[in-house]
Amino acid sequence: MNRLRAIAIFPLLFISMAVLSSCVSTNVPQPGAPMITTTTIPGSAVVGVPYAGATISTTGGTTPLSYSLSSGSGPLPTGLALARDGVISGTAKAAGTFMFVVEVTDSHNPPRTALSPTFTITVTNPAPPVIQCPFTPSGGVCPLGTYPLGQTVNLQFTTSMGTGPFTWNTLTNPPYNLALGRSTGLFSGEAAQAGTNQSFTISVTDVAGQTSPTLTCTITITPGSALAITAPGAPPAGVVGVKYGSGGNGVQFSATGGLAPYVWSLPGNPPQRYSDPGSVRCIRVPG
Repeated sequence: MNRLRAIAIFPLLFISMAVLSSCVSTNVPQPGAPMITTTTIPGSAVVGVPYAGATISTTGGTTPLSYSLSSGSGPLPTGLALARDGVISGTAKAAGTFMFVVEVTDSHNPPRTALSPTFTITVTNPAPPVIQCPFTPSGGVCPLGTYPLGQTVNLQFTTSMGTGPFTWNTLTNPPYNLALGRSTGLFSGEAAQAGTNQSFTISVTDVAGQTSPTLTCTITITPGSALAITAPGAPPAGVVGVKYGSGGNGVQFSATGGLAPYVWSLPGNPPQRYSDPGSVRCIRVPG
């Protein structure tokens, strides 16, 4: 009798355990639908300045989650981007007001989505640039000093306000051989054009496309000594059919003053001319 009772109890115990296991497995909490909890983000940015950044947060949903701009939503400011992990970052490139909605999608089957409130980011231009003269301005003019002919000039222009990168512009030409670096603002070169208070104008444009007021600059380049040719006396006589200058009987001219390097020429109609810089070899033909 006891044996029969034990046999009857065993199946009942097995069934009870199976039912209990089924209840436990079906009652495991499942994550609910995702819901974006971020309601505000930094709402201002400046062209050329990194955005403060924002991270969109979500509760619920089956991970991993993926973020994107909602279909039909307005764009982010040019230069900003929304990463798949919900981070908004970058540097704005143009001013304006931008309104957009973020959508999150979870990994549930089928996927579930949620939308954020409408976010707004207003992008403004930085203060326009103003050129700083390397020296103290006088009467609204930037004096760059006095340099002798042939001296190397290196003067750095800078800006106050504005946001780089900057583009430097020469509106009227500076003296010959001097130039303003478009990306650096460095005014440099070898002074090659003599003159007093030679004038030229420059400006600078910032990353937002804003151009500074025009700045008038002056520079004085002193002429130095006059250009002169020095010869060692009358050229030696030549012989018909014999190369002039062979055997060391050529003549070497030299120059002083002016601005080197020199360019030599032999005007007129000499008997014969060679291209050796600074030297002239000719044949004297008896007549």
